[in-house]
Amino acid sequence: MTKKTIIKIKYKNQNKLIQRILFLGFMLIQACQLENEVLDSSPSEPLQFSTDTVFFDTILTTTPSLTKRLTVYNPNKKAVELDEISILNPRTPFTLTVNGQKNTRFRKIRLFGKDSLRIFIETQIQEQDEDLPFLVHDSLRLVLSNREQFVNLVGWGQDAHFLNQEILQQNTFWEGSKPYVIYGSLLVDTLTTLVIQEGVQIYMSYESAIYIKGSLKILGSNDKPVIIRNIRNDQDYQNAFGQWVGIYFLEGTFANEIENARIRNGVFGLRVGSPDNNSEPEVTLKNTVIENMQTYGIVGFTSDIYAENVLINNCIDGTFAGLAGGNYTLRHCTLSNAGSRFFRESPSVTFSNFILDESNQLFNPEGTFVELENCIIWGSLEEEFQLLHQGNQPISLSLQHNLLKTQQKLENGNNILNENPKFKNPNEYDFQLDTLSPAKDQGKTSIIKIDLLHQSRDSKPDLGAYERIE
Repeated sequence: MTKKTIIKIKYKNQNKLIQRILFLGFMLIQACQLENEVLDSSPSEPLQFSTDTVFFDTILTTTPSLTKRLTVYNPNKKAVELDEISILNPRTPFTLTVNGQKNTRFRKIRLFGKDSLRIFIETQIQEQDEDLPFLVHDSLRLVLSNREQFVNLVGWGQDAHFLNQEILQQNTFWEGSKPYVIYGSLLVDTLTTLVIQEGVQIYMSYESAIYIKGSLKILGSNDKPVIIRNIRNDQDYQNAFGQWVGIYFLEGTFANEIENARIRNGVFGLRVGSPDNNSEPEVTLKNTVIENMQTYGIVGFTSDIYAENVLINNCIDGTFAGLAGGNYTLRHCTLSNAGSRFFRESPSVTFSNFILDESNQLFNPEGTFVELENCIIWGSLEEEFQLLHQGNQPISLSLQHNLLKTQQKLENGNNILNENPKFKNPNEYDFQLDTLSPAKDQGKTSIIKIDLLHQSRDSKPDLGAYERIE
């Protein structure tokens, strides 16, 4: 046999050997896969679940909920076939999605060994003509080899008043325990007053806004503040910016009062654009918190605003701005972007006697008067108190007994400059003063005898919205 013939036979045998190895490897892989896929008609282990209760926080009736997720585990080595996945009550408000299909009952669902299945659960609760939240509950039933297992489905429903592109043309009172849900916009028309009583909750849908041409009176109390916030209530949106637009006070608005309110999670809180020929406040705020705004907490254009015991915090462009002149009086206010979780370039507070219009022309209508008394202005930037001046219109300042973070040289009015006020925990929205705060007992004797929490101030009041009680 020639050398060439021997080599050919050798290669031929090697090819057969490789083919056999590949075949055996393939069979081993198939065996492993088949072990997971072989159906076990009497599995020894029950199913396991990622939770024993799927809970939905308060859901507005007739409004679809968020989707919740339940993971079902098969701890057995072999595959199992679930005889049924269903919701116990046939008239349930809950629905399931399994393998891309939506229903309330599924049969013959196979689950490989050591594998898992995700079940998506939603609910839409019908109105029940109840003022207070009510409980809805059901059970998810899974049947495996005649063995029943259950997962609780629990949610709170809340009836509500729903408004969509609404125009109020007569005096209106909002009260009671049912929240108000605004889609689109709400306009309070000229010479019309909307009164919102204590404890009312207002949920704003995405891109919704409130426009005031007449008058808005928010009359909350310490125990029952008025809440205005975004409609989504799940954890990721509790402190999310920009979930609705804001409250616009339009030219001609008058005698607006906001007392004991909590306004959160908008593009801005209040936008006041109401130039007139007097210095009477178009908007008066007392004992109010405005926070988590994508632009400003409050921005006024040639307007008159009065605020006392007001906390404004976590607003990307700034907590307060008075632009193009106007009259702004703030007493015992805390304006802070300390503890903010976002990138900032603008100071917390800005006052300016001008703005630039769309064609970059200077608009400089009138002077600016600013009175700050017993306030704290603080944040993470070097400059948190900005004064911008152009033209001949003046900026008149009265700054008495404040703590300010600023690099400007200000006339001495018993102000504390650039000393950390030592808030308790601004990262958790707690702007009360800590024990060693330099703002303690540094206030001017005030006619404002209670603080934001309705605690009494002593003869040496603390700066800011909170009085520290030892």
